[in-house]
Order: sequence, then C-alpha cells, then structure tokens
Amino acid sequence: MTNTVGSLILQAIGSLERRRLADSQNDVARQAGIAHSTLSNIINGKKRATTETLRKLAPVLRIDLRELLDALAHDAQCDADAEASYDRRAELLLRSTPAEELERIIEQIRNEAPNDPALTRQLRTWLSRRR
Repeated sequence: MTNTVGSLILQAIGSLERRRLADSQNDVARQAGIAHSTLSNIINGKKRATTETLRKLAPVLRIDLRELLDALAHDAQCDADAEASYDRRAELLLRSTPAEELERIIEQIRNEAPNDPALTRQLRTWLSRRR
C-alpha cells in the first residue's frame, strides 16, 4: 500500500517536536482527538486515513488539508494501479498454465481453503476464459 499520507504526517510530527517520536505521536493524536493506534496505523501504512481524520490532523500538524487530501488521492491511485498490474500479471500467468494444472491448483485451494469459495470461483472464471 502506498503511504504518502503517512510520510507527510511523520515529517510534520518530526518538525513540530524534537522529543521522542512516540511522545510526539501521542501528543498529536490527543490534540487531534483520534486514537494513537489510528495515527500509528496511518503512519505505518496499515490503515488508510479517512478525510475526517485528515481534517482533524491538518491544524495540529500545521499542514494544509488540501496537501493531505492530495496525498490520500495519490495513495489511492497508486494502490489501484498496483492492483490492476497484479491482475494483469495473474491473467498472463493463468494463460500460460495448462488447464489440467489449473484444475489441480483449484482442487488444492478448495482443500486448503474450504471457507473461501470466492477464490475458487475467481479461478474457475479465469479457467473458463481460457477455454
């Protein structure tokens, strides 16, 4: 996941405070009225920031909200591009794999992940496109 927003927030925290980073993050989260875990997850790219969270963070970090929103849009576009690229690579891989091998893989997935019928359906869809 692309994390331009997290980088901007981390830079702003670093410029606001010269104390330990964890203390600075706690202070920023408290002042913005968000959970420290939310801020940490955004910075570490584990969670996508919401516009509401960015609206709360912008004045605390002294960052223009538009800059944070632009970074959020950039991250979303990069993630969409990466997902499309993954789909194209998967399609190429499936096209180059013999049908019998795909059937074997589907059966193995069904046995190892019986609670994920969506994955099996997706693989079967790809397989049917090849025929």
